[in-house]
Amino acid sequence: YVGLGHTTSNYGDPPKIERDWYHYNQRTKKWTQDADFKSLKLNKKNDYEIVTAEARVAGTQFSIEKNEKCFGFVLSGDGDDHKTMDTGEFHSFDHFWKPPQDSKD
Repeated sequence: YVGLGHTTSNYGDPPKIERDWYHYNQRTKKWTQDADFKSLKLNKKNDYEIVTAEARVAGTQFSIEKNEKCFGFVLSGDGDDHKTMDTGEFHSFDHFWKPPQDSKD
C-alpha cells in the first residue's frame, strides 16, 4: 500500500496534500486505487463515525503481510494545512479504513 503526501502540477499551482490510497498486485503487476483515507472512530452504537477526511502529509505509512493477506497502516502526520493534528492517530486499511484497535487480525 502507498498513498497520501504531496502532488504538484506543471502550471505553478501550490502542492496539494492528498488522501489517495493504492495497492499493488504482484500477480498482475498493476496498481489499483482504493478508498481515500478517512480518520474513523467507533461510536457508542458500534458504528464507524468519520472524525475527519483531512488529507495527511509527513506521517508514517507501512504495510505488512500476514497469512497471504496484506494490511496498510497510517500513523498520524500533519493535516492538509501542514499543521500537526490535535491527537495522534493510527489507522489500518483492509479493503476499508478502520481504527486498528478494532482489527481482529
